[in-house]
Amino acid sequence: MRTRINEAGIPTFRTPETAIEGFQFLVQFQRNQLLAKQSPDSHAFRFKIDVSEATKTLNHLFKKGEKTPHADALRDIFELFHIRLITRRQASNQLSAPIHLRVFQDNVFGPAIGLSLEGAQQHKQAEAVALPPLNTILAKDLIQRAFPGEESFELESLLRNLSTMVCELPEIESLEARRCATSRQWQCLR
Repeated sequence: MRTRINEAGIPTFRTPETAIEGFQFLVQFQRNQLLAKQSPDSHAFRFKIDVSEATKTLNHLFKKGEKTPHADALRDIFELFHIRLITRRQASNQLSAPIHLRVFQDNVFGPAIGLSLEGAQQHKQAEAVALPPLNTILAKDLIQRAFPGEESFELESLLRNLSTMVCELPEIESLEARRCATSRQWQCLR
């Protein structure tokens, strides 16, 4: 009977487990096809962000000898890209949500954005990583891989804005931030 069904072009499986694996393969294939078709546009162009002003500010900081400027020095640049930050002093009395965000340089792919729970590296938990530029679909995918079953329009917007900042300002080599629960603003760690 299995031979006749196969000849008719209908897939057959010997066990329920292999049928589930086959279905998971099809779901993953469809997801990968959707993600492969994404070609994000520049938010800097759409929202008329003055990238030259941000570049000038960064270059000025570098000329002053600041290789790793503090969040206070970068506040204007973050605000240009619609990212609200608070300083460590402002966050000292606030509880932080367990969300950790970082930008880093991958040796092969260049800039990358990582999203995880606070302290994920200490607990051997995986960090979800995406390569900018990110659009809404790619930002949602990153959030789903980091926090399965969760949705956050605020975090999607932040990821898109951060992605734009990283793409438009190649001078940014690394950045770490965490979200503060009470203010829902992001604290720049380094």
